[in-house]
Amino acid sequence: RNSLILVFTDTYSRKNATILDIGCGEGVLYDQLPDNRKKHYLGIDISEAAIEIARKTTGVMQFQTHPAESYVPEKVFDVIIFNEILYYTDHRAILQRYRNYLSLTGVIIISVFFKANVNVIVQTIFKDASRILRNRIDEVVLHGYTQKSTKWKAVPVSFQIGVFKPNR
Repeated sequence: RNSLILVFTDTYSRKNATILDIGCGEGVLYDQLPDNRKKHYLGIDISEAAIEIARKTTGVMQFQTHPAESYVPEKVFDVIIFNEILYYTDHRAILQRYRNYLSLTGVIIISVFFKANVNVIVQTIFKDASRILRNRIDEVVLHGYTQKSTKWKAVPVSFQIGVFKPNR
Protein backbone atom coordinates (compact mmCIF):
# COMPACT_ATOMS: atom_id res chain seq x y z
CA ARG A 1 0.00 0.00 0.00
CA ASN A 2 2.70 2.52 0.92
CA SER A 3 4.56 1.56 -2.26
CA LEU A 4 1.53 2.62 -4.30
CA ILE A 5 1.28 5.91 -2.42
CA LEU A 6 4.91 6.54 -3.35
CA VAL A 7 4.28 5.58 -7.00
CA PHE A 8 1.37 8.04 -7.12
CA THR A 9 3.53 10.72 -5.49
CA ASP A 10 6.24 10.20 -8.12
CA THR A 11 3.74 10.05 -10.97
CA TYR A 12 1.71 13.14 -10.12
CA SER A 13 4.26 15.55 -8.62
CA ARG A 14 7.63 17.01 -9.45
CA LYS A 15 10.79 15.63 -7.81
CA ASN A 16 11.15 18.46 -5.26
CA ALA A 17 7.46 18.50 -4.34
CA THR A 18 6.49 19.47 -0.81
CA ILE A 19 4.65 16.64 0.98
CA LEU A 20 2.26 16.86 3.95
CA ASP A 21 1.51 13.45 5.49
CA ILE A 22 -1.54 13.80 7.72
CA GLY A 23 -1.78 10.97 10.22
CA CYS A 24 1.87 9.99 9.67
CA GLY A 25 2.00 7.75 12.73
CA GLU A 26 5.51 6.46 13.40
CA GLY A 27 6.94 7.76 10.12
CA VAL A 28 6.75 4.55 8.08
CA LEU A 29 5.98 6.38 4.83
CA TYR A 30 8.86 8.82 5.42
CA ASP A 31 11.26 5.87 5.78
CA GLN A 32 10.22 4.62 2.35
CA LEU A 33 10.61 7.97 0.56
CA PRO A 34 13.63 8.45 -1.71
CA ASP A 35 16.20 10.78 -0.12
CA ASN A 36 15.43 13.66 -2.53
CA ARG A 37 11.79 13.68 -1.28
CA LYS A 38 12.59 13.60 2.46
CA LYS A 39 13.83 17.19 2.73
CA HIS A 40 10.46 18.54 1.56
CA TYR A 41 8.35 16.30 3.85
CA LEU A 42 6.29 17.17 6.93
CA GLY A 43 4.37 14.58 8.91
CA ILE A 44 1.69 15.37 11.49
CA ASP A 45 -0.16 13.06 13.85
CA ILE A 46 -2.37 13.46 16.90
CA SER A 47 -0.34 10.88 18.86
CA GLU A 48 2.63 12.30 20.77
CA ALA A 49 3.94 8.76 21.27
CA ALA A 50 3.88 8.06 17.51
CA ILE A 51 5.67 11.34 16.75
CA GLU A 52 8.30 10.57 19.38
CA ILE A 53 8.94 7.18 17.74
CA ALA A 54 9.06 8.78 14.28
CA ARG A 55 11.67 11.28 15.43
CA LYS A 56 13.77 8.60 17.13
CA THR A 57 13.70 6.10 14.29
CA THR A 58 14.29 8.62 11.48
CA GLY A 59 16.59 10.99 13.33
CA VAL A 60 14.76 14.03 11.93
CA MET A 61 12.42 16.61 13.41
CA GLN A 62 10.07 16.86 10.41
CA PHE A 63 7.26 15.37 12.51
CA GLN A 64 4.84 17.41 14.59
CA THR A 65 2.03 16.59 17.00
CA HIS A 66 -1.22 18.17 15.80
CA PRO A 67 -4.81 17.07 15.37
CA ALA A 68 -5.75 17.13 11.69
CA GLU A 69 -8.91 19.06 12.50
CA SER A 70 -7.10 22.13 13.83
CA TYR A 71 -3.61 22.10 12.27
CA VAL A 72 -2.87 25.24 10.24
CA PRO A 73 -0.07 24.69 7.71
CA GLU A 74 2.39 27.56 7.29
CA LYS A 75 2.58 27.01 3.52
CA VAL A 76 0.89 25.17 0.67
CA PHE A 77 1.92 21.65 -0.30
CA ASP A 78 2.22 19.87 -3.63
CA VAL A 79 1.11 16.51 -2.21
CA ILE A 80 -1.20 15.98 0.78
CA ILE A 81 -1.54 12.39 1.93
CA PHE A 82 -4.35 10.99 4.08
CA ASN A 83 -3.18 7.46 4.86
CA GLU A 84 -5.85 5.59 6.82
CA ILE A 85 -7.16 8.50 8.89
CA LEU A 86 -10.28 9.84 7.20
CA TYR A 87 -12.61 7.37 8.89
CA TYR A 88 -11.52 8.73 12.29
CA THR A 89 -12.47 12.31 11.44
CA ASP A 90 -15.21 14.36 9.87
CA HIS A 91 -13.73 13.53 6.47
CA ARG A 92 -15.87 16.07 4.62
CA ALA A 93 -14.62 18.96 6.76
CA ILE A 94 -11.02 17.71 6.63
CA LEU A 95 -10.99 17.43 2.83
CA GLN A 96 -12.61 20.83 2.42
CA ARG A 97 -10.11 22.36 4.85
CA TYR A 98 -6.93 20.90 3.36
CA ARG A 99 -7.75 21.58 -0.27
CA ASN A 100 -7.00 25.21 0.69
CA TYR A 101 -3.40 24.21 1.54
CA LEU A 102 -2.75 22.51 -1.78
CA SER A 103 -0.61 24.16 -4.46
CA LEU A 104 -2.26 24.97 -7.79
CA THR A 105 -0.76 21.86 -9.38
CA GLY A 106 -1.00 19.72 -6.25
CA VAL A 107 -2.68 16.39 -5.58
CA ILE A 108 -4.40 14.80 -2.62
CA ILE A 109 -3.80 11.08 -2.07
CA ILE A 110 -6.30 9.14 0.01
CA SER A 111 -5.65 5.61 1.25
CA VAL A 112 -8.19 3.63 3.27
CA PHE A 113 -8.19 0.10 4.67
CA PHE A 114 -11.38 -1.88 4.81
CA LYS A 115 -12.91 -5.25 5.44
CA ALA A 116 -16.08 -6.31 3.71
CA ASN A 117 -18.30 -5.03 6.53
CA VAL A 118 -16.96 -1.45 6.43
CA ASN A 119 -16.94 -1.02 2.68
CA VAL A 120 -19.90 1.39 2.95
CA ILE A 121 -17.73 3.83 4.93
CA VAL A 122 -15.01 3.66 2.26
CA GLN A 123 -17.54 4.22 -0.51
CA THR A 124 -18.87 7.27 1.37
CA ILE A 125 -15.37 8.71 1.84
CA PHE A 126 -14.51 8.36 -1.86
CA LYS A 127 -17.91 9.64 -3.00
CA ASP A 128 -17.55 12.71 -0.76
CA ALA A 129 -13.94 13.20 -1.87
CA SER A 130 -15.06 13.16 -5.51
CA ARG A 131 -17.76 15.72 -4.73
CA ILE A 132 -15.47 18.03 -2.70
CA LEU A 133 -12.26 17.66 -4.71
CA ARG A 134 -14.06 17.04 -8.04
CA ASN A 135 -11.32 15.41 -10.06
CA ARG A 136 -10.24 11.83 -9.30
CA ILE A 137 -7.32 11.16 -11.64
CA ASP A 138 -6.24 7.71 -10.53
CA GLU A 139 -7.32 4.89 -8.26
CA VAL A 140 -6.31 1.40 -7.20
CA VAL A 141 -8.12 -1.16 -5.06
CA LEU A 142 -5.99 -3.94 -3.56
CA HIS A 143 -7.47 -7.12 -2.15
CA GLY A 144 -5.66 -9.58 0.07
CA TYR A 145 -5.80 -11.51 3.30
CA THR A 146 -4.60 -10.97 6.84
CA GLN A 147 -4.40 -13.37 9.75
CA LYS A 148 -6.59 -13.06 12.84
CA SER A 149 -4.31 -13.51 15.83
CA THR A 150 -6.82 -15.56 17.83
CA LYS A 151 -7.56 -18.33 15.32
CA TRP A 152 -5.00 -17.70 12.57
CA LYS A 153 -7.81 -17.62 10.10
CA ALA A 154 -7.33 -15.80 6.81
CA VAL A 155 -9.55 -12.71 6.69
CA PRO A 156 -10.14 -10.79 3.45
CA VAL A 157 -9.02 -7.16 3.60
CA SER A 158 -8.68 -4.40 1.05
CA PHE A 159 -7.11 -1.00 0.50
CA GLN A 160 -8.44 1.68 -1.78
CA ILE A 161 -6.09 4.45 -2.85
CA GLY A 162 -7.23 7.44 -4.86
CA VAL A 163 -5.48 10.49 -6.30
CA PHE A 164 -7.41 13.73 -6.61
CA LYS A 165 -6.44 16.96 -8.37
CA PRO A 166 -8.95 19.61 -7.34
CA ASN A 167 -10.21 21.96 -10.02
CA ARG A 168 -9.16 25.54 -9.42
